[in-house]
Amino acid sequence: MEPLFCIKSKHTENEYVRFNRELIARHRSHWVIIVLLGLFGISFIAVDIHNRGQVVTGTVMVSLSLFLTWWFTLGFAHRAKRLYANDKVVQDLEFELKFYDDHLELIEPNGYSSLNYDKFHRIYLTKSSVCLMRSLTLGFFVPLADCPQGFVDFIEKIKEDYSL
Repeated sequence: MEPLFCIKSKHTENEYVRFNRELIARHRSHWVIIVLLGLFGISFIAVDIHNRGQVVTGTVMVSLSLFLTWWFTLGFAHRAKRLYANDKVVQDLEFELKFYDDHLELIEPNGYSSLNYDKFHRIYLTKSSVCLMRSLTLGFFVPLADCPQGFVDFIEKIKEDYSL
């Protein structure tokens, strides 16, 4: 059987960091926590100044929200770069994806996989790539620059057909 789409691509460090950044951006709960900590911190500062003239509790909460903001942005990109540097299998990995009606085949130097679409956890379309998630934290990405015309429509159809 002939594949509907065949894509050859390569994982670079920049794409790997972008993929991880896009995944963490999908989980909005950490941003809610940061905003709430900041708001509570500011309100504690106002209450502390009014009651005692001290700002210890509020300052700690605002500092924690600033630290978490760094942790989920700049710190996360730094950790993703370090993970990429430590994972020799992923570094500059060249792979080929063959998309069929009901499954895809992943061919890489380390092996071959055939994955049915109904086994995927999610498929995310972003500005720069298609993220094919096998679980909440495990997946792979295909840069849109490597995708043929009509591929995004095909992925949208797969997402709809398999409720991904």
